[in-house]
Amino acid sequence: MQHKKLNTKSIVINGVVTSYWENNDTSSQKVVLALHGFMSDLRSIQPFVSDLLVDDQTRVLLPDLPGFGSSEPLGDDATIDDYVAWAEAFVHSVTPNAKQITIVGYSFGAYIAVKFAAAPSNSLVHKLILITPVVKISPRVRIYSDGFDLLAALSMRAASKLYMWPPSFDFTTYYLSKTKNKTVRQKLRLYRRQELEALRPELVLNLYRRLLEIELQSYAADLRVPVLVVMAEKDNVAFNHFTNNFMKDIQTSVVEVTIPSAGHLLPFEEPERLAAAVNNHGI
Repeated sequence: MQHKKLNTKSIVINGVVTSYWENNDTSSQKVVLALHGFMSDLRSIQPFVSDLLVDDQTRVLLPDLPGFGSSEPLGDDATIDDYVAWAEAFVHSVTPNAKQITIVGYSFGAYIAVKFAAAPSNSLVHKLILITPVVKISPRVRIYSDGFDLLAALSMRAASKLYMWPPSFDFTTYYLSKTKNKTVRQKLRLYRRQELEALRPELVLNLYRRLLEIELQSYAADLRVPVLVVMAEKDNVAFNHFTNNFMKDIQTSVVEVTIPSAGHLLPFEEPERLAAAVNNHGI
């Protein structure tokens, strides 16, 4: 796991500073846009993204999503559509010559990726790669998260303190991870603690409420490009039966890969296996 400070760039998108990492700084017409997960930043999937097999003429972009990592937030109550609009503006600003875009969306990033690809105006999308997409927030995750939401309604200060409390965050990390490797688990725990320093509790709570309003199932039939879906066998956040139903409604070519003995933190724990699964089916 290469969780270290990366050499990143920044760009202003509609007045919002966005930090991003890239591989192959060219004015290429082919672009891979990778979108990380919720309550995280670009470092969480960079080891996996850097192992993707692309040619020398393909530019790979990995941004900190607005409000996460080093990127400024879009606003106090941004919607998923706001994030989609930001993603479109980001690509056009950084790579104005792009004519072919492959979008990789992990977990929360899959919401943005699916809505981006499903929009009729986005004719540049060439392929969609979804990693443990949360098609529908599961009941057990909803119950856990609603507890924070209820506490926040009573006192945002109290909710923030509980949210930042190390044992609480360690519990969620333990729940999400499945690796048996003690070294990986220790690195993962330390890295997740570091993420707390950059997270904005109010933004997280507001965005979670937005996610409750969306089920990706309704967008499946609107996808017009080939789709690769990578699931984790032991995912207890993105329930695989929801994902299987989602794939049934996709009208274009869809390929499904399941990584054995893996959990929702697949890019954190198994970047090599994940990259191999994606590379086997092409970018």
